[in-house]
Amino acid sequence: MKISTLGTGNMARNVAGRWAEAGHAVFFGSRDPDKARSVAAEVGYSADGGSNQEAAEFGQVVLHTVRMPPSAFLERPAALEGKILIDLNNRDFPRPAPWQGLHPSLAEAVQEAHPSTRVVKGFNTMAMEIFDHEPAQLKELGVSAFLAGNDEDAIDVVSELARQLGLEPVAVGDLGQAWLLEAQADFIRSIMFSGAGAMATVSTRILPAAPSTRFGGRRQGAYWQRFSYRADLPYRPGHLPPTSIALV
Repeated sequence: MKISTLGTGNMARNVAGRWAEAGHAVFFGSRDPDKARSVAAEVGYSADGGSNQEAAEFGQVVLHTVRMPPSAFLERPAALEGKILIDLNNRDFPRPAPWQGLHPSLAEAVQEAHPSTRVVKGFNTMAMEIFDHEPAQLKELGVSAFLAGNDEDAIDVVSELARQLGLEPVAVGDLGQAWLLEAQADFIRSIMFSGAGAMATVSTRILPAAPSTRFGGRRQGAYWQRFSYRADLPYRPGHLPPTSIALV
């Protein structure tokens, strides 16, 4: 698969570098094409680099690492039409009144600016140091990659790319849920900056159903009818199944 990045920062270099290592054709884009070519040479695995516009034209999947819609800096934004764009951006942290400005999300702003692009929010709840671990070790540790997007096929593609990194994809819904992932990034950064460090993650653990209920079980009232993970709803791969859920 042809994968490109808009930006050459820490996450772009480490995430796309792992995909290059996995055999994908990777192109790094930057406002400074020479810097992008230097990063590509550092990564190796036949990666290439150039301008952001060249990156937008190259990738079937585009990893967006700039905190503004690509239309703000691309000469020909139409190059992204029909492509999958992964938005992994978060707002500055810490910041005054952190609860303000979470909705609409950064990912929704990208989707509004690029209505024909298949935007997926993801890889924004972990630090670049995570990818110093080999994919097999991340898989063993059960690190989750939370994803949100409107296009189910795009979610499937990004889920597979997450698995190649050693992550377990967890699809949380359409792009309207992206603000939750951006808020989760604030939560995990609070933990990181409180002493846990860059290796802190939030992962989803699916518990087996208990053999029996106690104290009458769940009362299926009005709230249950709105509950997103009702047992009667169908589930696609990558979505949470109707079992007990715990964040660890």
